[in-house]
Amino acid sequence: MKHILYCIGFFLIVSACGPENIVQDARIRLARPEQRLTIEKDSTFDEKFPQTLHIGDIFMANDSVMLLYDMSASGSGGYFYKAYSAEDYSYMGEFLREGRGPGEVLSPDLCATFRTSQDAKTRCYIFEKMLYQSFSIDLSETIDSKVSIMKKISELPVNTLYARPYRDSLQFVINIENDNLISHIIDTNAEKLKTFRLYPEDISAERYLPQLGNNVLINENLVALVMLAIPQINFLNLETGAVNSVAVDRKYRDWRNILTAATDIPMYMKSIQYYNNAESTADYIMALYLDKKIDDIVKGRPGPSPHIHIFDWEGNFLYALQIDENISRIAYDSGRKFMYGLDTDEGRIYRYDLSGLL
Repeated sequence: MKHILYCIGFFLIVSACGPENIVQDARIRLARPEQRLTIEKDSTFDEKFPQTLHIGDIFMANDSVMLLYDMSASGSGGYFYKAYSAEDYSYMGEFLREGRGPGEVLSPDLCATFRTSQDAKTRCYIFEKMLYQSFSIDLSETIDSKVSIMKKISELPVNTLYARPYRDSLQFVINIENDNLISHIIDTNAEKLKTFRLYPEDISAERYLPQLGNNVLINENLVALVMLAIPQINFLNLETGAVNSVAVDRKYRDWRNILTAATDIPMYMKSIQYYNNAESTADYIMALYLDKKIDDIVKGRPGPSPHIHIFDWEGNFLYALQIDENISRIAYDSGRKFMYGLDTDEGRIYRYDLSGLL
């Protein structure tokens, strides 16, 4: 009898705890880096980029052009992006003016490059976050003509949070539907060709949105969803719908408490920001790992040194690279094997040579 009661009690405890992974029906494993290293900034790199008044983000286009997002353009009618040569950092021009006219945008996210089968040209992908639209832009043509020559790809579903190009004219999007966070593959008519549900239906997207954010990376048929508030990465296969998760800290098991923190401002400010930004190549994922309280980030308090976590696309944790600089955004030049780190508070960009590792 005692044995039966013990079994029933154990079953109830396990049932109450529920799955460890926030992603339903997905395998998760705790990974440790194969190597832990400290990397130093390149002391020979000291570029100022004076044409960009308030650098908010950095992006490498085709390993030949460095694009800097100028936050001062918002509300001023200025240009959001300034282009620089990745070879000698000379200024090349600006594009994407703030506004509602032809070739103008309100809240652009230039987040990827892609090639179409129609003309085999490489274009930059722009997700217009405020208007729920996507565009492509021929960067070379735009810089040469000094006019933002934008080609509309499609309308996007209402409440789209993330949009990335996938396979020619298809796109991968994540949006809020019926208070759930849903992923889709859509075509140029915004028709939903495939739908993926990663989180249980009882998780309210509106209520828990601050804790459900991702850095979204795509490589062939795989999407890597690098989570902000949970120390894990979810790999979604767009062909099969299968999901595998990799965690780097046992705190991934606390996802219920982490979600609860989003509903209370004091609790939210004490919650942790794990992966703040991520970049990828065909072979690697580079993710900026802060492991820092939101309150400390907002108030500029010192905390743990940032790390760059490097994975392959099978989720193997290759390197944990500690750096001393207070960076919050990264970009990678795969041709020269330079990683750039942006300190948005100071407006400084640092360079790190990863040629000995990748």
